[in-house]
Amino acid sequence: MLNCVDGGDLTALLPDLLADITAPEHWEIRAESFWCYVEPPGFSRRIQGWKIHVSATAESAPSVLEISAGVLLRRRACFKFAKGLEEVAELTSMRYPRSGGGKFITVYPDDDEHFGVLAEELHRATAGLAGPTILSDRPYRQGSLVSYRYGGFTSALSRLDDDGSYVPALVAPDGTWVEDRREARFTPPPWAPPFPG
Repeated sequence: MLNCVDGGDLTALLPDLLADITAPEHWEIRAESFWCYVEPPGFSRRIQGWKIHVSATAESAPSVLEISAGVLLRRRACFKFAKGLEEVAELTSMRYPRSGGGKFITVYPDDDEHFGVLAEELHRATAGLAGPTILSDRPYRQGSLVSYRYGGFTSALSRLDDDGSYVPALVAPDGTWVEDRREARFTPPPWAPPFPG
């Protein structure tokens, strides 16, 4: 288990983790200003659904990432994570917006069955590690680092509001656009399917 990462760069963990899976060269890894995105070969992202978050502290982040990425790579799941310890410290800061605080890893399951498998395996794998509660989500189990919320999987769903600002959106069953509310409490849309499994 890695206890520290040189220079705080968490993306440095990925090459060793990818070496343990089949055809690692076909995975797409893209580090941007705050997040690092990891996608399996042939991945086609859904526009919305139940997504999983895994929390961590700056101290636990290397271990949480190493353990979680092992599960996610083995299960061919798309995910993103805060790319460095500085970003993790920002996510867990009192000054960070409460609707997004603590969301160290975000997982985009292929479907509800994939969601159930990933949530359970991540919960078991990260048990006993430290991480804050994510206020916008429902905890998977009491005391778990794993939580979930219904939301958009892509920024392409953002819509221009009356004030000229782009806001995250969801597509309701009748085809209308509704705001993807990200609040400091669990607020799934009323038409969202119940928690899968």
